[in-house]
Amino acid sequence: MLSKVPIAHLPTGLSVYVALYFDVKNPDFICEQLINANSVFEFALIDAKSILSPMHLLAAVFRAINDAEAKRMKSRNIHSEVVFSLSSNNNIAESFRKFGVTDKTKDLLVVKITDSTPEPFERLLNEYVQGDSVAFTAENLVKSTDVAHIRKAYKLPLTSRPAVDQPCQQQELEISILGLMALRGAH
Repeated sequence: MLSKVPIAHLPTGLSVYVALYFDVKNPDFICEQLINANSVFEFALIDAKSILSPMHLLAAVFRAINDAEAKRMKSRNIHSEVVFSLSSNNNIAESFRKFGVTDKTKDLLVVKITDSTPEPFERLLNEYVQGDSVAFTAENLVKSTDVAHIRKAYKLPLTSRPAVDQPCQQQELEISILGLMALRGAH
């Protein structure tokens, strides 16, 4: 279920689509396609456990699009730039290890940035991703979120509460993460 996600200030004609899959049974196959640079898999493929909220993901998408427009991309295409934009440092390989799909991925986020219609991409995902497609919502995303993993990825102190159980806790964590993402490369 590829959903169009509204993002303000996108270049004319460009659209962003996101799909969320639970219980993916073939992450090893998906990883193999990325390693082999299979052009059919021109998507940002993200382990959903590493995303705190839709805002977290969309901040990375916006930064990737902005960097592409300004010709500041550090990775090979806009989709890999989305995964890299999630990082708080300039190590591309580390970004993919922390945020990208792995052979252990259980829940998968797929992002497609395109100037064409989503139908061919949706057919492709339905053919190749063996998992349960669910709507990309904050409620569904939080079912996959691993706060301890996210804190470790951003080198934020672990708390005695491994889950985000109050809105103010999530908001504080989200602000910290977005700040770290924004400051990447500023020093």
